[in-house]
Amino acid sequence: VSPAASCPPEIEEAKRDPSRRFGKYVLGAEIGRGGMGIIYRAWQEDLARWVALKILRPEAGRTATGRFLQEGKLAARVTHPHLVPIYEVSQEKDVPYLAMALLEGGSLDGRTLPVREALETMVPVAMAVEEIHRHGIVHRDIKPANLLLDREGRVHLGDFGLAKALEEDIRLSASGTMLGTVSFAPPEQILGRRDDVGPRSDVYALG
Repeated sequence: VSPAASCPPEIEEAKRDPSRRFGKYVLGAEIGRGGMGIIYRAWQEDLARWVALKILRPEAGRTATGRFLQEGKLAARVTHPHLVPIYEVSQEKDVPYLAMALLEGGSLDGRTLPVREALETMVPVAMAVEEIHRHGIVHRDIKPANLLLDREGRVHLGDFGLAKALEEDIRLSASGTMLGTVSFAPPEQILGRRDDVGPRSDVYALG
């Protein structure tokens, strides 16, 4: 089936609006917004598929640009069944973007699970975190909102916007700056002790 033949009707309509085009992608509804980027449900024309397209916000500064590109490169470095797959890290007219798998089951944010179900849900997440640690990466923002579900209810860890590579000297935030989410971050991260943040910090967040 050709891409044109399989294009959803709502995308055919959106294609007539130049503001909805972003390179080879046609933007659908906004599905998320954070400090650095806006995430859209988008149609990738060349491969005829839906993706989650995260685009750097126009008002973001140079530091945010560096961290945004770092997010994509670190996330794309590791493949695991319970990590959100990254398809592409690139720029369109100097605007950085990430194309990711579109998971449409929502997140664990705000959900209350029985203890046994919660433990069973977190086992694959812990395995995914172990894999990113094996590749020398610390996530630094593990929380329910970043645990996304696919249509079958399988959980996937996403959003590597605050991740860092342990073997690299990445200086994208000033020493003493708190990064992450207070409710889930360990003491060393809350206190801005950047050099003390490591794999055990993610283990704290998992707990």
